[in-house]
Amino acid sequence: MAIISDYEEDQTDTKPSPSSSRTPPKTSTFTATFDPQNPIRIVEGVLDFLGKESDFLEKETAEKEIFAVVKKAAEEAKRKKAAEEAKVKAAEEAKVKAAEEAEVKAQSKRLKVEKEKEKEKKEKMDENENENKEESAKGK
Repeated sequence: MAIISDYEEDQTDTKPSPSSSRTPPKTSTFTATFDPQNPIRIVEGVLDFLGKESDFLEKETAEKEIFAVVKKAAEEAKRKKAAEEAKVKAAEEAKVKAAEEAEVKAQSKRLKVEKEKEKEKKEKMDENENENKEESAKGK
């Protein structure tokens, strides 16, 4: 048994791989127009293009691979929608909380003002009462 770190590959004997000696693969361009009223049409166009330009659809795993891509895209779209809804909900909750806090502050301020007015009123009444007592004491 050999330990991987003890194994040395001969670096000088590098042969070009058969794929690098071939001509580069032909590249094709796909163009399509997206119609929001019929979104599946663009997917059909892509699949038609794949069928014409490659042997991908002939593979036994093509259907599973396509399904996996569609499933992943659908899950991602659901995740993004849920995240956006959560963001909107959090913003609404923050807005409600801020409004509630503002109302509490306003009520607190009103109560404080009312207490101050009552205190002033009581002080005036006490002053008037003291004046009345002084006048009645002088009149005796």
